[in-house]
Amino acid sequence: MLVAMAAMFVAALTVPDAFGSHGVLFGVAFLIVNVMHLTLYALSARGDPDLLAAILRVAPSALVGAALIIVAGFVDGGLKPMLWLAALAVGYLGPLLGGMRGWRVQPAHFVERHGLIVIIAIGESLIAIGLGERDSGISTGVIVAAVLGFAVTTSFWLAYFDFFTIRAQQMLTDRSGVERAALARDVYTYLHLPMVAGIVLFAFGMKTTLADVDGELATIPALGLCGGPALYLFAYAALRVRVSRTLGGGRLTRRDRLRFAVASGRRRAGTRRAHTDGDRVGRTSRIRIHLVARSPRTDTRAPSAGLINESDHAVDRHVGRRGLAGCSRRQTGDLSLRRRG
Repeated sequence: MLVAMAAMFVAALTVPDAFGSHGVLFGVAFLIVNVMHLTLYALSARGDPDLLAAILRVAPSALVGAALIIVAGFVDGGLKPMLWLAALAVGYLGPLLGGMRGWRVQPAHFVERHGLIVIIAIGESLIAIGLGERDSGISTGVIVAAVLGFAVTTSFWLAYFDFFTIRAQQMLTDRSGVERAALARDVYTYLHLPMVAGIVLFAFGMKTTLADVDGELATIPALGLCGGPALYLFAYAALRVRVSRTLGGGRLTRRDRLRFAVASGRRRAGTRRAHTDGDRVGRTSRIRIHLVARSPRTDTRAPSAGLINESDHAVDRHVGRRGLAGCSRRQTGDLSLRRRG
């Protein structure tokens, strides 16, 4: 993991010139990251043949994609972007073509991790607004533009966290196996990429705008300023269709929230109930043994089935109300007499 983190750090340093002189270095760092991730996956799947088979199915696309980026670093001209597009296609179409059998998805962890990615992207867009202001200085136009940019960034956050996170976790929890993995792939692997790209493009456009609020934007910054939010909303609409099969109703209904809360509460209570039932059975058994040990053997005749059932119910009711600690000596004697008839 440390090797992968170090390689990712080097790749981040080379991003500004990844299409230029640092293309090979970026490709090598990216290849190391992929190799380390696949190795960690394989080590964690040693006792799970299905998961190991799934990792081996996705490994060729990951390695080939990184290799194409390295090759792109050695060429110039129109072939370079073609190799980059080929690398992206191989990397992102690999999971779609390889199938999802064998993958394991933990809904709560999966939703939380990707939500943090969106938060980081939104935070970086706010930083970009501040960097743009630093180049131009404070003025009325800058303040108005910065506030409008903040409003758009806030709308990104509100649209995502007001509806999506709760609903997506509920949908993943209600599914299992291949169906759960396929939903996670479509929603997070494929539809989160254009959402984050839209946030980044908008941040780029805002930074350029605030650097010169009175100037005319060039084509690329203008496309980022207007096209970034459009791309985000397009991906968000597609995400809503995949998750809820509808485009209407922005917020979760009270019924949906209640269902999710009840399902989560049942899962948490299941473990506690198992421990509680086990403790109660243990206390009941100890009391019954204690009652038999203390009962006077004045009658050697076997009691009737009705008396046994009645005494058992009495013990159960008493244990359920008070537990072992609540049985005083006098109450124990009373229960002994009732059990022996």
